[in-house]
Amino acid sequence: MLSVREARGLLEKTRTNDGLLCCANALGFTRSTTVGIELQQKLGLGGLGRSFDICDGRGTLRALVVCLRECESPRETLTKICKALSATAPHLLWVIVSGDGVAHFGIGVWRSEHRRIRVHALLADPRRISDSDAHTLCALSSGSSTSDSITHLRWTEILGRDAVTIKFFRALRGVLDGLSESAGGSVRREEADDLALVCVSRLLFLSFIETRGWLNGDHDFLSNSFIQCMTSGGSYHKRVLTPLFFGTLNTPVAKRAPHARDFGRVPFLNGGLFARTHTERLHRFTFSDDALGQVFGNLLTRYRFTGQEQMVDISDSAIDPEILGRAFESLMQRDSRKATGAFYTPHAVVQRVADAALEASLGSRQVPTAAISALLSGSPVAAAEQAALNAALAGLRILDPACGSGAFLVYLLEKLAEMHGLCGDKRSIGDRRRMVLANSIFGVDINPTAVWLCELRLWLCVVIHTEGSRVMPLPNLDRNIRVGDSLGAARPVRPGIALPSGIERTRRRYVRSVGSRKKLLARQLERLERRNAIQLLKHEIEAIDSRRRDLLSSVRSRNLFGERASNSDQREQLRTCRVQKLDAKRAVSQLQSGGALPFSFQTHFSEAFHDGGFDLVVGNPPWVRVHQIGKSTREALRKHFELFRLGGWTSGALRANAASGFSNQLDLSALFVERSISVTRDGGSIALLLPAKLWKSLAGGSVRSLIAEKCEIRVLEDFSEAKAMFEATTYPSLLVARRRQAACFTPAVPVRATVHRRREVLHWTMSPDLLALDESRGSPWLLVPGEVRAGFDKMSARGVPMSESAFGRPLLGVKTGLNAAFVLPSPNTDTAVERYLVRRVVKGDAIAQWRIEQREERIIWTHDAKGVPLQSLPPLASAWFKSWQKPLMARVDARGENRWWRLFRTEAAESSLPRVVWADIGRRPQAAVLGAGDNSIPLNSCYVIKCRDELDSNALAALLNSPLIAAWLALIAEPAQGGYNRYLGWTMSMLPIPRDWDRHKRSMAEIYERAAAGKPPDPRELFMRSLRLYGLVEEEVHDMMAWAHW
Repeated sequence: MLSVREARGLLEKTRTNDGLLCCANALGFTRSTTVGIELQQKLGLGGLGRSFDICDGRGTLRALVVCLRECESPRETLTKICKALSATAPHLLWVIVSGDGVAHFGIGVWRSEHRRIRVHALLADPRRISDSDAHTLCALSSGSSTSDSITHLRWTEILGRDAVTIKFFRALRGVLDGLSESAGGSVRREEADDLALVCVSRLLFLSFIETRGWLNGDHDFLSNSFIQCMTSGGSYHKRVLTPLFFGTLNTPVAKRAPHARDFGRVPFLNGGLFARTHTERLHRFTFSDDALGQVFGNLLTRYRFTGQEQMVDISDSAIDPEILGRAFESLMQRDSRKATGAFYTPHAVVQRVADAALEASLGSRQVPTAAISALLSGSPVAAAEQAALNAALAGLRILDPACGSGAFLVYLLEKLAEMHGLCGDKRSIGDRRRMVLANSIFGVDINPTAVWLCELRLWLCVVIHTEGSRVMPLPNLDRNIRVGDSLGAARPVRPGIALPSGIERTRRRYVRSVGSRKKLLARQLERLERRNAIQLLKHEIEAIDSRRRDLLSSVRSRNLFGERASNSDQREQLRTCRVQKLDAKRAVSQLQSGGALPFSFQTHFSEAFHDGGFDLVVGNPPWVRVHQIGKSTREALRKHFELFRLGGWTSGALRANAASGFSNQLDLSALFVERSISVTRDGGSIALLLPAKLWKSLAGGSVRSLIAEKCEIRVLEDFSEAKAMFEATTYPSLLVARRRQAACFTPAVPVRATVHRRREVLHWTMSPDLLALDESRGSPWLLVPGEVRAGFDKMSARGVPMSESAFGRPLLGVKTGLNAAFVLPSPNTDTAVERYLVRRVVKGDAIAQWRIEQREERIIWTHDAKGVPLQSLPPLASAWFKSWQKPLMARVDARGENRWWRLFRTEAAESSLPRVVWADIGRRPQAAVLGAGDNSIPLNSCYVIKCRDELDSNALAALLNSPLIAAWLALIAEPAQGGYNRYLGWTMSMLPIPRDWDRHKRSMAEIYERAAAGKPPDPRELFMRSLRLYGLVEEEVHDMMAWAHW
């Protein structure tokens, strides 16, 4: 096994062909054979290197040792070699060991992902080998096993980004904790955490900068300065970091003090990264040398940093800005991920969303489809089209309303700059990125730390591609990337109000400004934004006065009988108008007297709204239920968002007898959809990653209605079955839609649909009219191909929805509100209460096909035979529940109830008739029968159907267990974690019961009776009998069955 020192020595010798061969030998490869010209051509390697050697390994393992030409890009050449070998010699397991003899060395392997290869590589400079590079080679050397395929898989994992990301995140978390604990002075822990994060993020930024030699020409500037400081008395924070950050990097060279000039040729970076934060100005503190030593030893010198973010085809096992953003997001959210609903978005998903967004946005600007495809694929466009395309690109204004650490904005910045280059823009890539960043990139996040990290990644994106030795000052981004609450901001007014003169020109000048000019322009922007905010409020007051006059006119008018026509609703609206006007006048007064300027899209991004709104809104908004946020915030959102007034899918709720509050179960992501539409111009586009449940749930009816009313859906993509798509246990989908233009008819455009299945990705186009389940407002969407939908519709037409049949609506099981108080863990605890109160309990996970698992749990039934709560509890039960009285009285359903021991939704417990029960969640529906007189209590993890007799119950249970029903339900059931579906009340209420039920039910009942006796039917037999019930033939539902994996 290699030691770290030996591995470092091997990597440092890879500037020669012999060194490359030694590196291959360390991985277990032996004799080598030089590849001649003829074999190079057969393997597709022509023109991809100077020389090639093949080394033998165990089984089908082979190493290709490549000497590159100095002019070749190591990343691109390594990718091309891997693609060539995957096509010409796919039967072998390859490792590529490459070097150019000067400054580049690489080890690469690949694996196939969705019919394309993805290269995982270690790309290093032999002159500057990091600890992480040496550790990676050690891991590769020790990763060999007796199986060639397992060895290759291990190497793929070792070189993959996940391995280095996990190690880096652990190291980052450790050094941040240590740095925070070492902060002196009167700093609270929360503030110390922020100070540590700011300090380390600055050092990490400089680690990327020094890879280009921009810190006095020293590639190890930071570590060398630390060593020098330690050998001359220490106090690195006070003696080095403070003057470096606040006297050098944030100060023009000509204005630096002599001590700052001692650092040598260090660029002036501007932008706010090296300006003192509010917390730094409040406190005097010092980080200890020991804690800073850990930052260097465990982080800065251990890992290799690269400014090249990962590409679709290749990823490097080094720390790039994307990994940095991912690590910081994880740190930022580790204690509040569930509450905020914010999760890391993988790079491949960012690219898919952003590319689809750009395609839709450029299409709305009449850019030809062929030109869009060329730009997205990285191909140059015809010279005749370049000027028009550059103008279209330059006019884009893009917003991420929940930008986090900026993954979408960084990608879009890079892509737009690349597109300008393809359209003939001859400026350097760094200059193009600065131009795009100033004109087109905007973001908002409620978390100041997220905004800081977003700015950091955008700065890196701009500065890392600066050409030459001179680094331009960083742009000021605080007017492009804002701290604000996208949902709490006032709803934008349409149409836009005239801008204060010069605000757009002033903002663009501010982005580039430095020193005193920067301060002057900042004050000028503040005045213009304040003036704009006051103007908007006065406009709002005028609108309120207009509404109030109309209401007063209506209230004071008389009907034909001479009576006042007013009603309580109008009087309430008048009171609301008075309150709103007072609030608006108070806000005007506060702003005029210098009060804080609250965040508002129309104030802080007024230039976009001067043109009607943003051209493109893109992102991955938080996914969290509204009821998980504070009550005051919830009530404020209810007043300002139309989704609450639209309600959910009312038709489905009526079928399922859902409670009136079902529409309040909205997700914050749905509110972001409404807000995104409201800040997008007519004809503009939105592209959002959203929970797939929005397209099928009852509560999602309001957002489906809003989208159908105000937008044209262009792309709908479901990632629910995609493996390892997200860290979160959620099911993402992509929505791309174009906001309808007012009073402008446009013909319906087909929806481009995509579904990621377990082993394949399916694409098709469909009419938007075929998306909804039915014509009711807010109806669920069925994202399935036309032939699958045809089978679904044929089966639906052969039956009557269960809620309209003799069976009626399904009943949700009994709700306790506190299982610990009512459910006894075993029959041995029966003596704790009177035995006549104890009944068998049925939970959803105990229900299998044809049977209910016998468990020891029992429930205390505190109701009489008719389901009415007992007037008082008998002695033993009273003693049992005494310790539970306070939490039982606190149950939402029990408020104001004297009999606090009661249960809820007890109708499903009535046992005079046979009952069919099934679990609310499962991979497929599984039903069993509780016979008449069986007083078992199904809990609310089950649903229940009461049947007229045993024949009906047995036949219905057999039907629900059939593959045909499972396939039909799979199309409309809401997805749940782990590949499960939710078989809820509304879902089952829609299930068609065959019209000839009474005629054919006996044949299904016989199947259930055999199964209950221990002889379950063959799935094929059950499927064929179900088909006969509906009068269908197999060909009519073949595609539907295949879609549901049957």
